[in-house]
Amino acid sequence: MKKVLFSLMIATLLTACGEKTETPKENTKPVVKIGVIYPLNGDAVDFADSAKKAYLLFKKNIAQKNTKYNYELVWEDSATSPIKGVSAAKKLINIDKVDVLFTVLSGVTRAINPIAVEHNIIQFAQCVDFSAADGKHNFILSTSAKKQGEKLYNYLLKQGVKNVDIVARYDAGTVEFLDKFKSVLQNIQIKNEYIITPGERDFRIMIQKIIKDQPEMLVVFGLPPENNIFMKQFKEANVNIPVSSVDAFSYIKDLNDINGYPFSTYGYPKADFVEMWRKEFNEELPRFGEDNFYTRLQLVFQVYENYDGNEKPNTNLIADLLKREVDKNIYVIRNLSMDDKGVVDSEASLCSYENGKLRIYEN
Repeated sequence: MKKVLFSLMIATLLTACGEKTETPKENTKPVVKIGVIYPLNGDAVDFADSAKKAYLLFKKNIAQKNTKYNYELVWEDSATSPIKGVSAAKKLINIDKVDVLFTVLSGVTRAINPIAVEHNIIQFAQCVDFSAADGKHNFILSTSAKKQGEKLYNYLLKQGVKNVDIVARYDAGTVEFLDKFKSVLQNIQIKNEYIITPGERDFRIMIQKIIKDQPEMLVVFGLPPENNIFMKQFKEANVNIPVSSVDAFSYIKDLNDINGYPFSTYGYPKADFVEMWRKEFNEELPRFGEDNFYTRLQLVFQVYENYDGNEKPNTNLIADLLKREVDKNIYVIRNLSMDDKGVVDSEASLCSYENGKLRIYEN
């Protein structure tokens, strides 16, 4: 008690003599809030887990920079449901007062589109349904389904493939990939097409039908968990039919199940980012859009940090500024370009996993 009284007396005397006691400076930087609507649980949780890793790496890389703003992410669960996605968007906009929404998967993104338009809020999505970019405030970062389909088609032609079987899990994004792939097939016959129902788990009869078909190549479309389960059962059946994919093999958890199988995917990230990711997380890319999420963070960061106004820019201004920033070749995904609609596109890549390591066929 005596020590406390003595300390108070000293502080009083210093103040009386004109001495100022220093107090810790508060961090008064304005905050840019990004609301993230991703599947935080369930079959597609890997998208959120990968996005969280991308954010951790982003935070680490900007930690030493003298930024104008602090950046805060608020996470909400979409459960891959458009209805829940819309509810999450309204909560983030009206209660959390976010500046930007990050979303994933075509069904959820498309449902949130009119909410972003109504509230003049930026939605920046990873999906392949480009109608989700309608309206000034809606943007998509992706590689078009057509580009990815053309990339695999050209590979199949070079391999002399004359016919294929198709296996596809039906959802909004997969239908887009499948339709665009079919649209470029000119000299390759589709022998049979097999549809996976969401929730389906036993594919042994389907696999036996594919064996009977004896296609020169099987092309797989779709999202987890069905694509993972199908490829696991396909490998266990010791089928001697080559397999390839448009996009789907970017989301396979067990790389042994797709070892050596080529697949087209979105624009591959720069080598230094790939190496940075390996060192940080001991993982190969691309998997669940980590580089896509990181690039969207980079774009938002560049817009806010490069704005030279005295006040935090409003969303109308952010929408205009985003279009100017895309052309700079400083992002982890290379060769970005934005069309008038707000689609940030990149070139497709052709890859495979060889004994757990990513091999790039061409860019």
